[in-house]
Amino acid sequence: MESPIWSLLAVVCGVATLGLLHCIAMAARNFTYIHDLRVRVNTLRNEKLKAIQEAAKLEDPDGLKNAKSVPLSPHAASKPAGAGHAKPAHGHAA
Repeated sequence: MESPIWSLLAVVCGVATLGLLHCIAMAARNFTYIHDLRVRVNTLRNEKLKAIQEAAKLEDPDGLKNAKSVPLSPHAASKPAGAGHAKPAHGHAA
């Protein structure tokens, strides 16, 4: 006849295993959710960029008036030229 301690230990191990599997499943679900969200954000960003470029073409079909008024990427207008590209040599401040 089995001891109640072994039965209790088996139940505790089973619950711990189910808890571990639940954590793994939630991590996978969160990873796919974040990935899908990033894909959607990039899709919407590209659609908005195309709409802005189309609007600029409608305003000036020849593209001669303001050739540089529409940035090529959504982040190009937020940074000055060369910002964030230079790194200090050997960890020294520039």
